[in-house]
Amino acid sequence: GDSVTMDILLNDSINLPQKAPILGEEYLNFIAHSKSVDGKGVDIAPGPMYTVSITNRHLAKDRQQLYMLHLTSELDITNSNTTVSRSFRGKPISSIVDTLLVDYLNIENDVIIEKTVGDENIIIPNWKPFKAINWLAKRAINENNVPNYLFWESNGVTYFQSIETLLTQKVKQKFIFSPIINAEQKMEQLIKGKTQLDNLEI
Repeated sequence: GDSVTMDILLNDSINLPQKAPILGEEYLNFIAHSKSVDGKGVDIAPGPMYTVSITNRHLAKDRQQLYMLHLTSELDITNSNTTVSRSFRGKPISSIVDTLLVDYLNIENDVIIEKTVGDENIIIPNWKPFKAINWLAKRAINENNVPNYLFWESNGVTYFQSIETLLTQKVKQKFIFSPIINAEQKMEQLIKGKTQLDNLEI
């Protein structure tokens, strides 16, 4: 997806959904840190995450329940409640994306928008901002005339960048994808500074 989402499996003995209560759109602020063998970890600080649903709720024992709490970013909540009906004439796509983020999504976090070439005449017909930006990403061309833009939110920053630019950046963390692996193999890879993934969704 375009925005940060999170699923948390909770083992609850105080009946938090009833006592808090969890009704929807409560928010959680947190910072997570992933450790690696070389001591360099990655901090994850997505900003406020809003509750959107609770699923897989069942009793594990007497007075103990398990459930999955699903959360999404503030940007995603704003997107779901906003539509864009507007025309843009003689503007580069990067400028149109900036307008959509500021005027329609009221973005307050950091934004990184890579400049596009060419001026466009665009009509956005009552679309959600994310749909409009992703449509624009398919039309955007960078300074090397390569049409490969992506739009996403990560760690409190919103990006509109080309894949070409991403490939020039330094690797932040290495992952190995293998659906079937035992604990011993995971440890061997961790010692090498690589994190093992059992499930990968893009």
